[in-house]
Amino acid sequence: MIWGNFLHIYQPPDQKEDTLGQIVRESYRPLISIFKNNPQAKLTLNVTACLNEQFIKYGYRDLIENLKVLVRTGQVELTDSPKYHAFLPLLPKEEIKRQIELNHKTNKKIFGGIYQPKVFICRKWLIQGELPK
Repeated sequence: MIWGNFLHIYQPPDQKEDTLGQIVRESYRPLISIFKNNPQAKLTLNVTACLNEQFIKYGYRDLIENLKVLVRTGQVELTDSPKYHAFLPLLPKEEIKRQIELNHKTNKKIFGGIYQPKVFICRKWLIQGELPK
């Protein structure tokens, strides 16, 4: 059996600062620590751009910097997704495209050249093998 680790982390863009702080302490930092302490471990991770913006806004840039290290070492592969965790099948095509482009553009700005997602998380388009045009 082959086991693939895939995690999706997201918080709404209006998440309260104290709630985000608790989630960072109890979930995100321990997760990153596990991978830093176990270099053989690998993970495919979807972290929405709106969450990355919150990390910057509230002073959790260390999470992004640690993720960059894990991406550079090949332990973490980042995916693409809609920026605000929208349920794409219910949106008009223009908004679907906007969500996807915003996520990619924002994460590319935050992660730089190492942000090269090969996977887009949205079951419908993964199965069909194409993104909306």
